[in-house]
Amino acid sequence: MSWLAGFAWLLVLAATLLALPAQAQQPLAVPPLAQLTDTAGALNPADRERIAAQLKDIEQRRGSQIAVLVIASTQGEPIEDFAQRVGSSWKIGRAGVGDGLLLIVAVQDRRARIDVARTLEGAIPDVVAGRVIREVMAPAFKAGDYAGGIVKALARIDQLLDKEAAAGALPAPSVAVPRPADGRGEEGFFVILIVAAAIGAVMRRVIGGLGPLAAAGGAAGYAVWVGHSLLWALPLAFFVLIASFVFSLRGSGRAVSRGGGGPVYIPGGWSSGSGGGGWSSGSSDSGGWSSGGGGDFGGGGASGDW
Repeated sequence: MSWLAGFAWLLVLAATLLALPAQAQQPLAVPPLAQLTDTAGALNPADRERIAAQLKDIEQRRGSQIAVLVIASTQGEPIEDFAQRVGSSWKIGRAGVGDGLLLIVAVQDRRARIDVARTLEGAIPDVVAGRVIREVMAPAFKAGDYAGGIVKALARIDQLLDKEAAAGALPAPSVAVPRPADGRGEEGFFVILIVAAAIGAVMRRVIGGLGPLAAAGGAAGYAVWVGHSLLWALPLAFFVLIASFVFSLRGSGRAVSRGGGGPVYIPGGWSSGSGGGGWSSGSSDSGGWSSGGGGDFGGGGASGDW
């Protein structure tokens, strides 16, 4: 698909989204990136500390990134779809390797999901992921021991990663795997379009009309920097300019208070409160943790209930 066709498609998509009723039910927002998130209050501080330490230990020894997300409910959305959205947004796993894994528990729904990035599908195939949920997590969850079920599941996953690493299918954690430096393809620029437009929308709320102009200029400058001509950069800048204004229209974001300063405006459904399907700012523990940027979650894994 050429960039012109993709540009036209995005314009049609933006117009369609604007035509949707304002009261349309929104899906549960993807929470901020964190290695451990508990918005359901299922884990006490000692539990969170124990699981966080376990996750960090696995990443240090194996290199693979695992994130645990405990929520109350997916609000009617299949947990598989929610996991796919989280995986696509967070992109955990080492760049160039793609060895990420999501463990999601929806307490009120009594559903759990182990979502596996493509590189780990050999180490943790669907049938094995399903067995971990049924045999390890479900019995503990039935007894109300969410922390115990998660800890035991992570221990089993650690064993599976150990076998994969021993077979030479995963690089050592000390091996630096470079991120793909392409950035010139259509997929790369599609991402740039969305990110630049979102940044422009935020900046418009902060500094007014100069925000979208700055985002558009930045997108065009990046296009030229990676070697594209002005014939490519100018339409890109125009789209970012228009999309920034579109994204920042009525009700598309919420003001979030920031300690010691003024509010920060974040587009989309994230909020600092507990209403409206938002996420509490104190419900996750990133601890400076960041995504490796390599997760490619293509539907591998399994779901189960208890």
